[in-house]
Amino acid sequence: MYVGGPISLNGSTTDVGLKLDCFARVHSKSTDLFVNVTVSEALTNLAVTAAAQRPAASVSIQTNLDIAARLQIPKGSGALLLNSTPGEANHRVFGALIDPP
Repeated sequence: MYVGGPISLNGSTTDVGLKLDCFARVHSKSTDLFVNVTVSEALTNLAVTAAAQRPAASVSIQTNLDIAARLQIPKGSGALLLNSTPGEANHRVFGALIDPP
């Protein structure tokens, strides 16, 4: 699953947004889940150029979450993946609740 859009940066195109890749193997008593989650965003900073003395846009890409995991979830159970950086200014919390069949 992918929700986002492409950004052209320094001559190359990079996808920015939420990307989720999953592969599951369901067994009688458990589920093996392979998951990769990436959350990124484009940041724009205005910098003053010396020649023109007017702001020029500087674009960069920030990755907020990048996790790859293999989970073995027993039948009747679930998992909560949570990214949190306590004490950091302007931090964002991301979470995913996984409830296999």
